[in-house]
Amino acid sequence: MTRTEILRSFLTEKCVTGCEGDWLQLATNILHRNEIPLETFTSAIFEAVEKGRGKYRNVLITGPANCDKTFILSPLTEIFHAFCNPVPSSSACVGSDKAEIIFFNDFMWKQEIIPWHDMLILLEGQLVHLPAPKSHFSQNIVFEWYHTRVCTRKHELIYIKGTGRREGKRDGGCTLETFPLSGSNSTARAT
Repeated sequence: MTRTEILRSFLTEKCVTGCEGDWLQLATNILHRNEIPLETFTSAIFEAVEKGRGKYRNVLITGPANCDKTFILSPLTEIFHAFCNPVPSSSACVGSDKAEIIFFNDFMWKQEIIPWHDMLILLEGQLVHLPAPKSHFSQNIVFEWYHTRVCTRKHELIYIKGTGRREGKRDGGCTLETFPLSGSNSTARAT
């Protein structure tokens, strides 16, 4: 089965334990409340899952704490083998090449995890080599196929060149399909 077929098959499956069928209704409410058309959001998710990383095929949900950013993407981590939140180190991405989906939750770009240039080419779908500790691995991590990328964070992913700051004016054409959520009237409940 393709990843799209797997995702579609879950539309008819029972929810995971504890969900009681509420996720879809709550997610639809979150999108409506934030004036994000359901079709636009689902199209972005399906395209990211089907085609993987590439220009405008990486999904980023932005917004303040407790605005349901993680909640709206969490089913993807139940459906697919996911790599979540690397720890800041030079070998932070070990194992990510084996995942079907990469989920950076509350992502903060750090040079130790991945250099900015590599981050950009990773998002655009180009071949990327990331370091792996040579004491355990004979080769670096190579991304050459279409891992899906989804991400949450407070603000858009941007970089100010030459200032040492990691947020501000956009540089380098970061290509993410961004969906901003507001922090008011959170309807999601912990499951």
